[in-house]
Amino acid sequence: MASEAVDITSEYDAADHVSAEELPIIDLGGALTGNEAERARVVAEVGAACREIGFFYLTGHAIEQYLIDATFEQVRAYFAQPFETKMRLLATPEHYRGYFPPRRVTERADVMGGSMEAFRLMLDLPAHDPEVLAGTPLYGANRWPSQLPSFRVVLEQFEAATMALAAELRAIFALALGLDADAFERWFTKPLINLQPAHYGGQPSLETGRRQVGVGEHRDTGGFTLLMQDDIPGLEVRDRSGRWIEAPIIPGAFIVNIGDSMMAWTNGEFVSTPHRVVNRSTNDRYIVALFMNPDFHCVVEPLSPFVSASRPAQFAPVHNGEYWQALAASANAY
Repeated sequence: MASEAVDITSEYDAADHVSAEELPIIDLGGALTGNEAERARVVAEVGAACREIGFFYLTGHAIEQYLIDATFEQVRAYFAQPFETKMRLLATPEHYRGYFPPRRVTERADVMGGSMEAFRLMLDLPAHDPEVLAGTPLYGANRWPSQLPSFRVVLEQFEAATMALAAELRAIFALALGLDADAFERWFTKPLINLQPAHYGGQPSLETGRRQVGVGEHRDTGGFTLLMQDDIPGLEVRDRSGRWIEAPIIPGAFIVNIGDSMMAWTNGEFVSTPHRVVNRSTNDRYIVALFMNPDFHCVVEPLSPFVSASRPAQFAPVHNGEYWQALAASANAY
């Protein structure tokens, strides 16, 4: 099997450069201290951002910079391994965890891809877990590169920290929608999360206008995504006017974007953000993303508070597990 990067190029025009001040930047810090006024501020700001663009930066999240730095150190070490070594943990339809090499097609027909390579972790469940014993697809244990023992130690710490942050955000989303703080928790008991470090190779040349695409235009499928970037830009977001903007780098800040499940639950009140990744530099780019997908058995459909005679349901019910099974069936299709 060839180890060369997949050459997927496009004539994408450069996205508009904007200053960070033009985008929603929300400081969570005060809300985490129990300050009611600060929590009310965060709830209002998150609600506005999710209704207007479905995308914001999150600072003051209490995840220490040393853990973020250690995570990226491990991620770089993992992707620096020989291609043949990474392929030992190739993800398959039967075991949808591990290494995803660059591929010409991606899991979704509406995602044009790309030069991205990734490593996927999901909820790590033991053999005696009831869902595993029942043979429920997509539940089970993670796979780890045995030659990099620190990779597992650090990534599990990062996963635990971001999962706790995601729980805090679910409560904030619910309050911003006028719901009880625990309104979404019933669908996140054993979520089909993806914790996904990824590597986007730098452009081999900047002499032409064509660029190797990391991931083409798409929306995320789950409730929401928490993304930590390194210092190389590449994420491009389409705003409500249709303009593509480059997401600036704010060191230490997470980017949060709404996914299709949250848009369906809210019947379109919160918007799922179209975005793409084009690393336009010659430098390698690394990210770590937590995709908060709901439980296997969850049926995603508009919730009753957002449906009325004047606002009928805009989204058909989708069984989350069946949807992800269909995605998993395309593993190795590159």
